Amino acid sequence: MRSCCRHGLALGWLLLLLLDMPAFACDAAANPRGGEAPAARVAAILSVAQAGTASRPVIYDILLFNRGSGDRPDDPVSDELVDVLPAELALRRVDADAGTITVDLAGNRVRWNGALASGAAAVAIRIEADVVATPPATIRNQACAAYDSNGDGRNGRTVLSTDPSHPGAAVPTTFRFAGAQARRPRYRRHPASSSPP
Repeated sequence: MRSCCRHGLALGWLLLLLLDMPAFACDAAANPRGGEAPAARVAAILSVAQAGTASRPVIYDILLFNRGSGDRPDDPVSDELVDVLPAELALRRVDADAGTITVDLAGNRVRWNGALASGAAAVAIRIEADVVATPPATIRNQACAAYDSNGDGRNGRTVLSTDPSHPGAAVPTTFRFAGAQARRPRYRRHPASSSPP
């Protein structure tokens, strides 16, 4: 009985260690030093700061940070984060407290480029978009971050953003749009005319 318990505890600790490992380890084949370079571990949290309605925009906040032991450089030939908004939204404005933002209004696409040092403060990105849908709908949005995980200077790994209000990883961020009611024409009421005597 005690042997069984010891084996069960050992298995439990092994699972905890595996779960605590970085999402992406160094690729020894791509790293001439055999995976000795510190690895970046990037995560993106996407939350709804203001739910969109027919009269006000939706506001998304993205926090992008590096939880790994190595710095993540800016890859000059690819983006570090891309967010393509769903068809129910029309991109309006984007701000970031670090890095460079590129906005493609026609494509409803946001691009962010920049470096992330290990353990540094998260980069905050704010996105505003108008809701162009008419019927009620649950609107989903999810960004994709890319980073260098093996120290070769190129973004070779990707990770999806997650909604912090839900458990788990890579959970799309959603909000409920109540719908836009069509405006009814207003008719002016005229006083009833009296018939001649």
